[in-house]
Amino acid sequence: MPSAPDPVADIDGATFRRVVGHLASGVTVISCAVDGKPHGMTASSVTSLSADPPMMLACVNRSAPTSVAIRAAGGFVVNVLRAGQEHMAQQFARPSDDKFAGVATTYGALSMPVLREALAYLECEVREQVDAGTHTILLGRVVNASASDGEPLAYFRGGFGRLQPSPEAAAADSRATQKAVSARGVLEAGVIAVALAGVGDRELRTVAREFVRMDDLHSEDVLVDVDGFFSANVDFHRSIVELASNPVVTSALDRLDLGPLLARTQAGATRCSVELIEVQRDLLTALLDRDVDAAIEYVLAYAAMAVDRTRELSGANEH
Repeated sequence: MPSAPDPVADIDGATFRRVVGHLASGVTVISCAVDGKPHGMTASSVTSLSADPPMMLACVNRSAPTSVAIRAAGGFVVNVLRAGQEHMAQQFARPSDDKFAGVATTYGALSMPVLREALAYLECEVREQVDAGTHTILLGRVVNASASDGEPLAYFRGGFGRLQPSPEAAAADSRATQKAVSARGVLEAGVIAVALAGVGDRELRTVAREFVRMDDLHSEDVLVDVDGFFSANVDFHRSIVELASNPVVTSALDRLDLGPLLARTQAGATRCSVELIEVQRDLLTALLDRDVDAAIEYVLAYAAMAVDRTRELSGANEH
């Protein structure tokens, strides 16, 4: 009598890879260092495990040199890649004697390489290692972490991409951004009216330096670094509010949470408005001249133009 088929027989590897490829994930580079030599590999099987204590889970192929290095190092860094860093994911996925060639790094709390241009990073001490199939599951206690504005690089069905917010979320972000930009303009105008006349040269040089940093991140109307540009824009206007030397006023600005809002509403924008750049240049000139009336006029004009630009981008994204 023939035996009944095994209801829990393994599926073949090709089927498994095809189906599991529908599970979208972020893309990270796992890095460590042994005797001063950096090691790194691309990994998508990474997730948070616990908030108390803060822990991460990462799965790495046991045959990979970086997996061996992590065992020796006793720790690892999860570097979360940002949208547009496909080249970095591919670089760390390929076998190479120097995967870090051309990659800007710093060394963190665990003396392990952190990718400077990553969207976020988490430094982890290995607490447990579990071998399963071809991989090792790393359980790491997070000892240090940091994140910046921007979008993550996504991986889906064997290809890289970026997350696309729902139309409802995008519309809500656009409205919130418009309100926040308007509120910031009013706040800046108040600071200028009250504080500009008594501000020292050093504080104004700080404002000028922040503008130059933003100005360097575009060429005509093309953005050289989208995330960097909008981050610099936030810092430039924050430096204006800081002229008040009042932590309550600065805290009010921070509560607007403009950085993440701009990162979402401006996502995918590779061009900037030359008119917006020029009105901010005029604003800086008025501040350096300590021309209160002109500075207020320019800062409110910029806020109105920025609201229109956000509305324009939102409309373009809906079509």
